Amino acid sequence: MQKLWTRNFTILTLGSFISAIGSAATAIAFGILIYTETCSPLALALFTIANIIPRIITTIFVGPFIDRYSRVKIIYSIDFFYSLCFAIVAAILFTGYFNVYLFTVIASLFGIIDTVYQIAFNSLFPEVISEGNHSKAYSISSLIWPISSAIMAPVATYFIEHFTFGVAILMSFSAVTFFITASIETLIKVEERL
Repeated sequence: MQKLWTRNFTILTLGSFISAIGSAATAIAFGILIYTETCSPLALALFTIANIIPRIITTIFVGPFIDRYSRVKIIYSIDFFYSLCFAIVAAILFTGYFNVYLFTVIASLFGIIDTVYQIAFNSLFPEVISEGNHSKAYSISSLIWPISSAIMAPVATYFIEHFTFGVAILMSFSAVTFFITASIETLIKVEERL
């Protein structure tokens, strides 16, 4: 049997974990931000729906696009773009500006982008797994989000409770994690079947 931790699998898994840490921090921070600024469970629910609905619609149309282009390039390009987006969101929040409509639109945009990323990732992932290791690889992959969420939930709430610009700091952190992830992912070398 071939080894599981090949170069490409290691890069993709490590990159996924780093970006999942940033994503978990962002998800918690956005939820707390919307609720504390609006004091409205309805506003939080609408914010969440604004992130979910575009995912459903995008899923229908994005497959043929992804099939025509390099999934590796799509993945690291989106992570670089996320890094820029989170840096901009952090800069906005450091000014003290808040607009629930603006952040709801941003949530919709992130829903679309994340759907493209997930489909590209899920179609590339089997190609970086060595023969005979699919069950192990998927078991490892399934642990990334729960572990990163468990790590970041207390960290994110600590920053939000103890720092005036805690949410902005977390967005800056996410910008850094996505930049690191994208930089690592550029090292993936796989013969893609387009």
